[in-house]
Amino acid sequence: MGERYEIRRPRDSDLLKGDGKFETQTVKSSEFSPKKGERYEIQKREASDIWKAEGTMDTTSVNRQDYSHTKGERYGVVRPQDSGVLRGEGSFTRETSNLSDYQPKVGERYEVRKHDNSAHWKTDATMDSTTVNRSEYAAKKGERYNAVKPKDSGVLRGDGSFTLPLRVNMVNTHITQLL
Repeated sequence: MGERYEIRRPRDSDLLKGDGKFETQTVKSSEFSPKKGERYEIQKREASDIWKAEGTMDTTSVNRQDYSHTKGERYGVVRPQDSGVLRGEGSFTRETSNLSDYQPKVGERYEVRKHDNSAHWKTDATMDSTTVNRSEYAAKKGERYNAVKPKDSGVLRGDGSFTLPLRVNMVNTHITQLL
C-alpha cells in the first residue's frame, strides 16, 4: 500500500474568544447619534387688530367679479330656405360635352379573311393517337417480392381453458371465483 500523510483535523482558534469585554458602539453610531441641537425660543404671536374691522366684508373675489355669468350676444336664428337654383324653366338637355364628343363611330378595319379548308388534314389514313410520353410511361406492373405472412407459433395456445368456473352465491348476491 502507498504512503499517506497523517490526518490533521482543524483545531478551534482562540482568536474570537476575548477577555470578556465587547464594545458595541461603532464610530458611526457615536458620530451620528441623536443629539439635542440649538433652537430659538418659540414666540407666540398676539392677536392683531387688523382683522377687527367694523362694517361688512365684501366676500366676492376679483376673479368672480371679472368673470361673472353674463349673457353674451348672439345672432338671431335663421333657418335656411330653398334657393331655387336647381329649379329650371323649360326642357332639360341631357347631352353633355363628353357625350357629344365621343359618339359611337365605325373605325377603320381590315377585311375579315376566312381561310379555306386545307387538304392537309384530309387524309384516308388512320392517325396514331398515342404520344411518346404515354407510350414510355404507361402503367406497368412493377417487381415485387411475394408477400409472406408469419406463421402462428402456438405459444399463446394453451389447453383451451381460459375461464375459471364461477359460483353464484344467492344469499349474499355476489360472485366468488373457485380457485
